[in-house]
Amino acid sequence: MKVKDVALTLIEHSDSVFLLKRKYGPFRGYWAFPGGVREKGEDIKECALRETKEETGLEVQIIDQLDVFSHYDKKSNLLFKVHIFTCASSESTDYHLNGESSDGGWFNREMIAKRKLKLIPQLVKYLAYNP
Repeated sequence: MKVKDVALTLIEHSDSVFLLKRKYGPFRGYWAFPGGVREKGEDIKECALRETKEETGLEVQIIDQLDVFSHYDKKSNLLFKVHIFTCASSESTDYHLNGESSDGGWFNREMIAKRKLKLIPQLVKYLAYNP
Protein backbone atom coordinates (compact mmCIF):
# COMPACT_ATOMS: atom_id res chain seq x y z
CA MET A 1 0.00 0.00 0.00
CA LYS A 2 1.30 3.43 -0.95
CA VAL A 3 1.52 6.17 1.70
CA LYS A 4 1.08 9.85 0.86
CA ASP A 5 1.91 12.70 3.21
CA VAL A 6 -0.64 15.48 3.41
CA ALA A 7 -0.30 18.85 5.16
CA LEU A 8 -3.30 20.80 6.44
CA THR A 9 -3.24 24.29 7.95
CA LEU A 10 -5.54 25.38 10.76
CA ILE A 11 -5.43 29.12 10.09
CA GLU A 12 -6.80 31.37 12.79
CA HIS A 13 -7.51 35.08 12.59
CA SER A 14 -9.35 36.88 15.39
CA ASP A 15 -12.05 34.39 16.41
CA SER A 16 -12.31 32.69 13.00
CA VAL A 17 -10.73 29.79 11.13
CA PHE A 18 -10.41 29.32 7.38
CA LEU A 19 -12.25 26.37 5.84
CA LEU A 20 -12.60 25.00 2.32
CA LYS A 21 -15.25 22.70 0.91
CA ARG A 22 -13.35 19.94 -0.92
CA LYS A 23 -14.20 19.47 -4.57
CA TYR A 24 -12.04 16.38 -5.21
CA GLY A 25 -10.52 13.36 -3.51
CA PRO A 26 -11.64 11.08 -0.75
CA PHE A 27 -13.27 13.92 1.22
CA ARG A 28 -15.18 15.48 -1.67
CA GLY A 29 -18.02 17.59 -0.31
CA TYR A 30 -16.54 17.89 3.17
CA TRP A 31 -15.25 21.07 4.78
CA ALA A 32 -11.58 21.02 5.77
CA PHE A 33 -8.52 23.10 6.42
CA PRO A 34 -6.49 24.20 3.38
CA GLY A 35 -3.77 21.78 2.36
CA GLY A 36 -2.74 18.98 0.09
CA VAL A 37 -0.28 16.26 -0.87
CA ARG A 38 3.45 16.72 -0.34
CA GLU A 39 5.52 16.80 -3.52
CA LYS A 40 8.63 14.68 -3.96
CA GLY A 41 11.59 16.18 -2.08
CA GLU A 42 9.42 18.75 -0.32
CA ASP A 43 9.50 19.31 3.43
CA ILE A 44 6.08 18.83 5.04
CA LYS A 45 6.07 22.42 6.37
CA GLU A 46 6.94 23.73 2.90
CA CYS A 47 4.03 21.67 1.59
CA ALA A 48 1.68 23.27 4.13
CA LEU A 49 2.72 26.79 3.11
CA ARG A 50 2.64 26.07 -0.63
CA GLU A 51 -0.73 24.34 -0.61
CA THR A 52 -2.30 27.08 1.52
CA LYS A 53 -1.01 29.78 -0.83
CA GLU A 54 -2.18 27.84 -3.92
CA GLU A 55 -5.66 27.09 -2.56
CA THR A 56 -6.41 30.40 -0.84
CA GLY A 57 -3.85 33.03 -1.79
CA LEU A 58 -3.22 33.52 1.95
CA GLU A 59 0.26 34.04 3.34
CA VAL A 60 0.56 32.20 6.66
CA GLN A 61 3.15 31.54 9.32
CA ILE A 62 3.35 28.11 10.92
CA ILE A 63 3.08 28.26 14.70
CA ASP A 64 3.30 24.57 15.59
CA GLN A 65 2.47 21.03 14.48
CA LEU A 66 -0.85 20.23 16.10
CA ASP A 67 -1.39 16.59 15.22
CA VAL A 68 -0.78 13.71 12.81
CA PHE A 69 -3.37 11.11 11.89
CA SER A 70 -3.77 8.45 9.22
CA HIS A 71 -6.66 7.91 6.84
CA TYR A 72 -7.01 4.88 4.56
CA ASP A 73 -8.93 5.47 1.33
CA LYS A 74 -10.32 2.15 0.05
CA LYS A 75 -11.19 3.53 -3.38
CA SER A 76 -7.59 4.52 -4.20
CA ASN A 77 -5.93 1.99 -1.86
CA LEU A 78 -3.84 4.83 -0.41
CA LEU A 79 -2.90 5.56 3.17
CA PHE A 80 -2.80 9.29 3.83
CA LYS A 81 -0.60 10.48 6.68
CA VAL A 82 -2.13 13.84 7.56
CA HIS A 83 -0.06 16.51 9.35
CA ILE A 84 -2.01 19.42 10.86
CA PHE A 85 -0.23 22.71 11.53
CA THR A 86 -1.59 25.67 13.46
CA CYS A 87 -0.98 28.88 11.55
CA ALA A 88 -1.51 32.60 11.80
CA SER A 89 -2.54 34.60 8.76
CA SER A 90 -0.69 37.69 7.68
CA GLU A 91 -2.40 41.05 8.11
CA SER A 92 -4.53 40.55 5.00
CA THR A 93 -7.39 38.10 5.32
CA ASP A 94 -8.47 38.57 1.70
CA TYR A 95 -8.47 35.25 -0.14
CA HIS A 96 -9.18 33.74 -3.52
CA LEU A 97 -10.05 30.11 -4.24
CA ASN A 98 -8.16 28.31 -7.01
CA GLY A 99 -10.88 25.95 -8.20
CA GLU A 100 -9.88 22.92 -6.11
CA SER A 101 -12.66 23.83 -3.67
CA SER A 102 -16.33 24.53 -4.26
CA ASP A 103 -16.55 27.06 -1.41
CA GLY A 104 -14.43 28.57 1.32
CA GLY A 105 -14.04 31.38 3.80
CA TRP A 106 -13.59 32.54 7.35
CA PHE A 107 -15.92 30.98 9.93
CA ASN A 108 -16.14 31.49 13.65
CA ARG A 109 -16.93 28.40 15.68
CA GLU A 110 -20.51 29.50 16.30
CA MET A 111 -21.11 29.82 12.53
CA ILE A 112 -19.70 26.33 12.00
CA ALA A 113 -22.14 24.90 14.53
CA LYS A 114 -25.10 26.96 13.29
CA ARG A 115 -24.57 26.06 9.61
CA LYS A 116 -23.93 22.42 10.53
CA LEU A 117 -20.98 22.22 8.16
CA LYS A 118 -20.09 18.66 7.14
CA LEU A 119 -16.51 18.50 8.44
CA ILE A 120 -13.91 15.82 7.87
CA PRO A 121 -14.55 13.69 10.99
CA GLN A 122 -10.94 13.80 12.24
CA LEU A 123 -11.02 17.64 12.23
CA VAL A 124 -14.18 18.13 14.28
CA LYS A 125 -12.34 18.16 17.60
CA TYR A 126 -10.32 21.21 16.52
CA LEU A 127 -13.45 23.18 15.63
CA ALA A 128 -15.78 22.32 18.48
CA TYR A 129 -17.94 25.24 19.46
CA ASN A 130 -17.61 26.04 23.15
CA PRO A 131 -20.20 28.68 24.15
